[in-house]
Amino acid sequence: MSNTLPRVKRYLVWAAISILLLVMLLLAAISTFLATETGSRYLVQQGIRQVDSLADLQLSVAAIRGNLLQGLQIDSLDLNSPAVRIEVSGVNASWDPFSLFSGTLQLAELDLRQATVTLPLGQGSNDSPPVNPLADFNFKPLPVNLELSRLAIDGLTIDSGGQVMAIQTLESEVSL
Repeated sequence: MSNTLPRVKRYLVWAAISILLLVMLLLAAISTFLATETGSRYLVQQGIRQVDSLADLQLSVAAIRGNLLQGLQIDSLDLNSPAVRIEVSGVNASWDPFSLFSGTLQLAELDLRQATVTLPLGQGSNDSPPVNPLADFNFKPLPVNLELSRLAIDGLTIDSGGQVMAIQTLESEVSL
């Protein structure tokens, strides 16, 4: 009986060390994806693949720099669908990953440069009222709150069936 107690203690110590090493390995893997440019680029590309798998939606980006912990810079972003086309010549984004623990996705900063939103002409005859491509948009609730501390758009152009509206600078704060 006296021999089994040290053996149990030894197994418990090894189990605790093993669990600690697994936790450290998990943290190292997470930091590889969030804190390195290569890991962040891989995660962004996986997200793009998920968006591209949606019907009638295509997303492309060019030259991803930075990392998810300190901020990302994207040189060009194009989103195409039958309802809208969005082209942005530059995106800077940073977020607070620890805000997810409180149930909020907090984007500290989202800067867009030279954004163009093109809405297609309505289908049908000239006598019919114009078709609003966003009328059937169904916004599903997000699993977390979304908070955008700073949204800045330098050079926004909206082309709605030939009617063009240009905004030089737009800054806002958004919470959903």
